[in-house]
Formats: sequence, C-alpha cells, structure tokens
Amino acid sequence: MLVVLFPWLWGVAPEEGIWTNCMSRFVCATDDTNRRLVHLTSYPSKYCSNELFKSAKVYEAGAASFAHAPLFDSVKIGPSGRRFHDSSLEANNPMREVWIEARGVWPAGALENQLKCMVSIGTGEPSIKRSRRRLFGLVKGADVDAVDPEIDTNRFIQEHTELDDENRLFRFDVPNGLGEIDLDSIEEMETIVDATQDYLEKELVYKQIRRCGRALA
Repeated sequence: MLVVLFPWLWGVAPEEGIWTNCMSRFVCATDDTNRRLVHLTSYPSKYCSNELFKSAKVYEAGAASFAHAPLFDSVKIGPSGRRFHDSSLEANNPMREVWIEARGVWPAGALENQLKCMVSIGTGEPSIKRSRRRLFGLVKGADVDAVDPEIDTNRFIQEHTELDDENRLFRFDVPNGLGEIDLDSIEEMETIVDATQDYLEKELVYKQIRRCGRALA
C-alpha cells in the first residue's frame, strides 16, 4: 500500500536539501523472519533502517507491499537478503503509520495544527455475515482470519476527532461486500467497477468528495 505525504498540504516545507522532490512516499511491508512491520521510505526516516533506505528499489518496495501469499512470493531487498511480504495483517489500514511518519517529516509543533487534509482510501468493506464473529479486531471466517480495516478507521477518528469535525479527514471505502473479492479474481472486475461507480454516485459520498476537493485545493 503506497502512502504519499505532500508537504504543500501542511504549508510546511521539509528542511532544504534533504529531499529532491515535493513528495515523501513510503510503503508498509512485513519482515519474513520476525514478522515485524517496517516502513520502506523514499526519504530519511528513523522508522526505516539506513540499509533499506539506501538499497531498496522502488519496484522492490512496491512488490513487497503486494506480496500476499500464495499469490506472490516475498521479495528480497538489500545486501543482507532479507525478505519482505505485504502487511495486510500488521497494517491493513495504515492511518496510524501515516501519522507516525508525518510527525517525523514535519516535527515542528503539533501535527494536528499543521495538517490541512488527510485522505484514506480503502479496498472495499466486507458484507455482514451472521456466520462470522469479531475477536480482537479480527473478522473470523471459515478459513482465515482477516483484519477489519474499519476497526482502525474508527479508532483513528476517535483519537483525532477534531480532524473529522473540521473536515480535514476523509475516508472512502466501497461497501456491499467488495472487500470479500479475492485479489486474483479478474473475472470480478466488472462487479468492482459497477460497485465503485454506484458508491461514487451516492449523494452523501458526492458531497464528501466535494468537501475533500475543497480541503485539497
């Protein structure tokens, strides 16, 4: 999952000479060996090791963030040969990870006072099934435990409710079971497009998108 931090949104530029462009990007991945969540960043960060920052290629970081077994093998990155896979269990919704990185990129003052807009886009909400039950933020299914990203969304909004109250935090996520479509279900593409279009045409969502656009302007 790619995350992009735009300095101009905060009205605060990074220190001169550190970055070569106006965007700071990072992805979340998980170390195969210890299952530790790591940030692969395009900028110096205390949450990304110096080895990974200097050696990770863009395509390697992107591939690692999508390396979900059994569809894709984990990706070897860096001279030490460490392997990484996707962080769908550790950070399915990386809103907290974004906040942590943003505080490091713009450390001057409280981030809440500098933040102009934060946008989170989900991959689709699961449908409600009586056969499933929740346990510590997990959705218990027949074959696998899947992290519910809306749990993290709700917690983040509770922790930063002023951002939502002031129309500086936006979350978009298509409902109606879109989150249950498998990653390799190419035959479901038409369903995905139709459900997404229907979601975007809803009046409340349309108004939210307009408010988001004004916040980004």
